[in-house]
Amino acid sequence: MTAPQMNTAQQGNCDCRERPPRRSVRRHRRRAAQTFLALAVTLAASSIRAHEGPEHVIDELTAAIERTGPSAELLFCRALEYRALRNYERAEADLRRAIEFHDRIELVARTELARVLVKRGQDDEAAKHVDAMLARHGDPKPDYYCELVALKGEIAFDRRQWQIAAEQFTAALETRPEVSWFILRSRAQSHLPNQTEQQIAGLRAGIAATQSPVLLRELCDTQIAAAEARLSPGPLGRGAGGEGAAAAVESVLVSNSSEIAEAKKIIASELAASRFQSAWLIRRARVRRLTGDDAAARSDLQAALAELEPRIHPERPDVALVIDRGVCFALLDDVAAARRDLQRATWAHAPEWMLTSLTTALADRTAPTAVGDDD
Repeated sequence: MTAPQMNTAQQGNCDCRERPPRRSVRRHRRRAAQTFLALAVTLAASSIRAHEGPEHVIDELTAAIERTGPSAELLFCRALEYRALRNYERAEADLRRAIEFHDRIELVARTELARVLVKRGQDDEAAKHVDAMLARHGDPKPDYYCELVALKGEIAFDRRQWQIAAEQFTAALETRPEVSWFILRSRAQSHLPNQTEQQIAGLRAGIAATQSPVLLRELCDTQIAAAEARLSPGPLGRGAGGEGAAAAVESVLVSNSSEIAEAKKIIASELAASRFQSAWLIRRARVRRLTGDDAAARSDLQAALAELEPRIHPERPDVALVIDRGVCFALLDDVAAARRDLQRATWAHAPEWMLTSLTTALADRTAPTAVGDDD
């Protein structure tokens, strides 16, 4: 469900602040696991180089296993690489073998196994693993206890149990300020009534704790979404929030709201600092639609499309860029093109939380062609 690995050329053309959080979270978890398990020695002994891709690392680990025999550490490391490639079946097999060793990494291997089971859609079995580990290791342990609690939040999120998910992520964040947990809690709260203020406050707390540009982006999106929920802008060129004087009054009220005022400041600052601007141009277009400036909004969307098109690889597209392009098409009322990008992103296993911006943009529009039509 994570975005596909980018090739070298794509990585060079990607603004890290516009990447979804999952990749950085995976790196963080891997570093934390390697520190906790002292796996650096194992990796060095296997001649694994940090700059190699998952396929190369898997080859090195497999060779090490054949040379020295399987060990919990080698199997665990290979499982992480399989998970990076979204090969969850092989990741699960390696983790189950690693657990059989009953050594010092058993707990973290079981935690990773539960996470892989979630990816495979086996939420019930994953929940049983987590509950068993929490019962077995009931006292909070900063090294791993919050990971188990957050994993319960991920399972609840996958089941659309929004209140439970929000509560579990809040509990995990009491131990460690993890960027992905702030975001997933905010996304869970977005499905609950009257939670906008809590969302915004939580994201601000996350920014203060982590200084994360990803959370700044999430805060901006949350503020714009809150204003859109109140006004519900119509298609470009056909007014916003109603007709005539009433629409004009609503637009003025929205443009003067605290959410939009802060969002404008964030957007202006990021546009001035960002090499790649398409995602921030889309946000500015959304704000301009809310405030009734349809011509400027259309100009921003067209500029965003012009930047996005050459950055999207025809065979190995960056799913985040595909979603942004789909949002542009939707806001410009090219519903058929937007739906094709939604289909491409879905085929690439983009997680639901990533697709939200595109599905929301398409929600009130009727496609003139079937969803299945594609190039």
